[in-house]
Amino acid sequence: MRPLQAAPSLVLPLGLAVGACAGLTPSAPYVQIDDRYQPAAALNVAPAEILGVDGEMFLRQRPLTLEPGPHAILVESRKTGVGRRGPKPASMTLYLKTEPCTLYAIAAVHACAICAEWAPQVVHHEPIPGCIATSQPTAPAG
Repeated sequence: MRPLQAAPSLVLPLGLAVGACAGLTPSAPYVQIDDRYQPAAALNVAPAEILGVDGEMFLRQRPLTLEPGPHAILVESRKTGVGRRGPKPASMTLYLKTEPCTLYAIAAVHACAICAEWAPQVVHHEPIPGCIATSQPTAPAG
């Protein structure tokens, strides 16, 4: 009886498809950005909503998992009831240089408890458990 063998023409494409679906490999360092921060007592800190990162829009995918490095994060304040100061503030961009294996919590920090003026800020960051940041420099391309 002949042992069962996978056809070579199927193994490589299947392996590539599985690898592509995985996105970031578990051994590669990554960062996470979360907008579900709930401020404890600061009345001028409001929840934020991430609308997009680096020109790509994200809908309800939290936390976002990205490669380390600089990112442009489009954020909107979720603060309600800002008094009689007009409509809700527009979205703003937070430029953030992220470090490997770090979780960043962002929020909308308003000028005062009833002020419409605000800015997106990192209000908390912490190491991601189980993530290993590699310190090996990458070889130059070329």
